[in-house]
Amino acid sequence: MTDTERTEPSEQPVLGIDGLREYVSRFNDSDLGLDETSIDNGQSSRFLIENVPLFECPDPCMMETYYFRWWTYRKHIKHAPEGYGVTEFLPEVEWSGRHTTINCPVRHHLYEGRWLRDQKILDDYIRFHFRGGGD
Repeated sequence: MTDTERTEPSEQPVLGIDGLREYVSRFNDSDLGLDETSIDNGQSSRFLIENVPLFECPDPCMMETYYFRWWTYRKHIKHAPEGYGVTEFLPEVEWSGRHTTINCPVRHHLYEGRWLRDQKILDDYIRFHFRGGGD
């Protein structure tokens, strides 16, 4: 096959986004919205579509769990003057550091967030912790 015979890859994703939207809609409907987040429920569907790997399997409980983890992770992404960070607690706790961060779960946040397409979130978070912003 020559280069001229090759076709361009499709712009359509292999997996559909309808399942993701359905789960996010359910999560949003059941959320009391008590905690302020940088990526609110109204933006959650778009954020997840643009930033997390899509997932499909025959087990709806597994899919719900997968998308719920991402839906809650995005609630912990916080934008601050220094850039993005990831919080451990949604309501502010007295023992947290600047911007409601604590250093103990950083490795876990990075390990989960490594799948995000927008790596600026984790780049900012790493910079914050290793350049004196974190405790």
